[in-house]
Amino acid sequence: MVTLIGGNGAGKSTALRAISGLLPPFRGTVEFNGANLTRLPPERIVSLGLALVPEGRRVFASLSVTANLELGLFTAGTRSRRAGTWPRSRSAFPSSRSGRHSPRAP
Repeated sequence: MVTLIGGNGAGKSTALRAISGLLPPFRGTVEFNGANLTRLPPERIVSLGLALVPEGRRVFASLSVTANLELGLFTAGTRSRRAGTWPRSRSAFPSSRSGRHSPRAP
């Protein structure tokens, strides 16, 4: 787990946008697990397991916790990998336990 801490205007959001491919870095490179991500499109970066999740409740506020967790599984790779991710996701968000017990296949 990594955290970015700093005051307003320190560049936290800019750094996260560069890491996720939404903004080209001003200088240097972005690397993850030994791979250079600097010129990859955002959808490819997400498929590698990195994503920028918007702050606040406005993005998918009308969906349940379970539905929001299921949306994240659509980019988690193969069906078996999604099945392995689902129990960890549900344990991190106990309020999702009242929903369905397994993720839908895309």
